[in-house]
Amino acid sequence: MSNKRKAGFLLASLLILALLSWLLRTLDHPQPTVRFQITDLGVTGSTPLDLNNKGQVVGQRMVGASGRGGATAYVWDSTQGMLNLRLPVKGFSVAQSINDDGKIAGTVFDENDVGHPFVWDKENGANLVSDLIGCGSSSTMLTHINVRGQLLGNVIGPDRKRHPFFWSQPTGMVRFSTPGSPYFQVCDLNNKGQVVGNLALEPDVIQPKVWSEKSGMEDFRIQDGMKGWVASINDEGVVFGGVMTPDRQRHFFEWTADAGLTIIGTMEDATEAVLVDVNTHGEAVGGWRVGFGRPAPPWWQMKGLEYLEKWFGLEIRERWAIYLEDGVLYDLNNLIDPNSGWLLLEAMAINDQGQVTGLGTKDGEDHVFLLTPIIQRNPENSTVY
Repeated sequence: MSNKRKAGFLLASLLILALLSWLLRTLDHPQPTVRFQITDLGVTGSTPLDLNNKGQVVGQRMVGASGRGGATAYVWDSTQGMLNLRLPVKGFSVAQSINDDGKIAGTVFDENDVGHPFVWDKENGANLVSDLIGCGSSSTMLTHINVRGQLLGNVIGPDRKRHPFFWSQPTGMVRFSTPGSPYFQVCDLNNKGQVVGNLALEPDVIQPKVWSEKSGMEDFRIQDGMKGWVASINDEGVVFGGVMTPDRQRHFFEWTADAGLTIIGTMEDATEAVLVDVNTHGEAVGGWRVGFGRPAPPWWQMKGLEYLEKWFGLEIRERWAIYLEDGVLYDLNNLIDPNSGWLLLEAMAINDQGQVTGLGTKDGEDHVFLLTPIIQRNPENSTVY
């Protein structure tokens, strides 16, 4: 047999092995109960940051000049399309959060890089709330707003460090005290006023916390030898996050005050799958980054993939959007029309209707997407979104 024929036989064998490996993994992998139709929100140079239960999306996008000065806060919905928020202060702005009443919390930074927090709604436009929430002239950022109008954010100190706070109409501003820690990162606020975040005790030691006005700051009950971090809390008080076991395997967990921590899924062969938002059904979204810690596939599989890439145009992706259902991670790209021309890179938010917003590319250009379920989420009781 000639060397050329031997090389061809080897490549064919590698291809078959790669396809068999993929087939076995697919047959052994649970199948999701949902598929999505995709809506293109356009806006190249945009970042979606939140999504409410009415399908409204907020974030920031580049308009006009490049750089921070050209970024502006926006809201999108299916009736009015994309709307830039008109703000009383000129500068770089961002819309961070939107509640189900359509009220938006965000920040506009002036020419001196001082943050001015605002709340916006369709009827009244934008109102600066520095005096209302009690931060005065301090540079401040708003990150969350719930249906009760409660706010979560950070006051920027003279040292440029962020000092998180909670605000409500009856109690005013409550600053989170973090003695002995350089930083407390607030991650989420639910509609009952519960807050979750991560307390940095040391550079490599994180203590997840849950806080409410009634109970104050509470620790999570995590087994000895495990390291955990939180990402989100839903309106049932269920907290979702990640935990690393002593063998450095990463898992997803849910936590309640009564039951404590329960492992609901494993990251399998990835070490940098990050969930950023979870809805009341326990469905979560985020991103999977191959370049940061994911173990390399076997050499023969890589050779097979290289062959597919060369001859059939298969793209070996470095990151993609992910979806968690019943403790199992899925590539969101496998849950949309394969002929759509889209590559979904990051999922940023999911609402209780199962809609998902995030970043992707369409025909090679950056775009924002909105996914809407098109089949039953729970076939057993025929519940549809």
